[in-house]
Amino acid sequence: MLFRSPVPTLSLKTFTVDPDSRTLIISGRVSGLVGFLLNLAKISPTTTFTLLFDRLELDEATITSQSKKLFPLAATSSTECGTRQPISYLVMAAIMAYLTMHFIVFSIINGEYGSMALSLVFAIIGAIAVVGYLFSRKLYLAVHCGSQSMEIIFKESVIGKMKVDRDAVLEAIEIINDRIIEAKPRN
Repeated sequence: MLFRSPVPTLSLKTFTVDPDSRTLIISGRVSGLVGFLLNLAKISPTTTFTLLFDRLELDEATITSQSKKLFPLAATSSTECGTRQPISYLVMAAIMAYLTMHFIVFSIINGEYGSMALSLVFAIIGAIAVVGYLFSRKLYLAVHCGSQSMEIIFKESVIGKMKVDRDAVLEAIEIINDRIIEAKPRN
């Protein structure tokens, strides 16, 4: 990945959006092998993003620390959400495609078909890079209050019967935005 966010990507445990009460709870553990092994050992540091009546809270726990951020809705300045995909996988796939074509042409021109095996290796690595790109999409939700921000990043998933995808994040940010607008003082 060319740009790495300081916020860890989460493997979701909970993604609850209630349009009626206009509340939101997103929680998860650090994704990846380390997070999986910690979860197996029943040591599961959890990050929770919660929209309450008058505030947003972000509780983060790691093996070594625990922190809590709280933003009053009335003081919140902006929100954002979206998707991220690292372009490095596509760059790798393009390089592998070039090398594959280079060795195929080299093999045909020189009549040495031993280089065809090498071109097959490059083609396989390129295909793996494309699959990596397709499965590396991450969703994020961020809230800003002055110079401070709270951000949560997670992978698309299915929790119970709810599919957590871009549409679910858009619904969540819409509820947050509505609550922020309601909390702002009227002139």
